[in-house]
Amino acid sequence: ALGDSTGILRDHFTDIGDRLALQLHSGHKIGEIMKAQVKAQQRGLKDHKKNEKFLESALVLSTLTDMSVESTTESFSNWSQYFNFTNMELANVGRTITQIARQTGLTGKNLEDAIKSAEKFNRSLRAAGTETAGMVGQTAKIMALAKAAGIEDVMGPLMEGLTGGFGKFKDLSSKMQSQLTRMAGGDTD
Repeated sequence: ALGDSTGILRDHFTDIGDRLALQLHSGHKIGEIMKAQVKAQQRGLKDHKKNEKFLESALVLSTLTDMSVESTTESFSNWSQYFNFTNMELANVGRTITQIARQTGLTGKNLEDAIKSAEKFNRSLRAAGTETAGMVGQTAKIMALAKAAGIEDVMGPLMEGLTGGFGKFKDLSSKMQSQLTRMAGGDTD
């Protein structure tokens, strides 16, 4: 019985140590970290070690870009769950988004909105079997640049036309269809 309780106690101290290290590394409070861990587990992400690593990447991204912990954790959970990205791929996406923030000047809620807009298109790319960690970064960059330029309302339909297959393309206005066809090097006549 003593051996069992010693192992349990050791595991609890290890968890506390991991959380303290994560707090020091990310700058977030332990309560926020624990809440993010619980949310990831509620989504069915049960691999504790993988969760710790992607949570670390999400929290660091949150700190560097002033995005909310909830938003970054949700995005990382989506990418982990739906696209089955490895921790290395998730870390690369986080670094790409940090670069996007530096290039565009978008941070906080504005950057969160651009990432959310990009996620819609990422799901379409996944359905087509073309989703990669690099594509997540590229769609985020496109939507962030559009938001920074004030043209996200135009870019949204264009991205839908590009990622939604022929059905979405034919729903675009003839002007947008023509523009996309020209961009692709096709004949518009």
